[in-house]
Amino acid sequence: MALIDTLKKWFGAAKEGASDLAEKAEPLVEKAKEKGAETLEKTKERAQPMMEKAMEKGAETLEKGADALDRARERVSERASETVEQAREAGDEAADKLREATDEAAEKAEEAPEE
Repeated sequence: MALIDTLKKWFGAAKEGASDLAEKAEPLVEKAKEKGAETLEKTKERAQPMMEKAMEKGAETLEKGADALDRARERVSERASETVEQAREAGDEAADKLREATDEAAEKAEEAPEE
C-alpha cells in the first residue's frame, strides 16, 4: 500500500507541477502568438512592394521579348522574300538561257540539211 501511496503522491506532485508550468507558460504562448502575428504582418507589408516590382520587371521582360520576337519575324520575312526573289530571278535567267539555247539549236537544225 505504501508503494501505491508514494506513486500517487509523485503523480499528484507531477500533475501540480505541470499545471503550474502550463499557467506560467500561457502568457508566454500568448506573447509568442502576438509577436508571430506582428512579424507576419510586417513581412507582408515589406513583401508587397517587392512582389509588385517583380511583376513589373516580369512584364517589362515579357514586352521586350515580344518586341525581339517581332523584329526577328520581320527579318526572317524580309530575308525569305529576298531569297524567293533571287530564286525567281535565277530561274528566269535559266529559262531565258534555255530558250536561247533551244532557239539556236532549232536554227542549227534547220540549217543543217541545207549544208
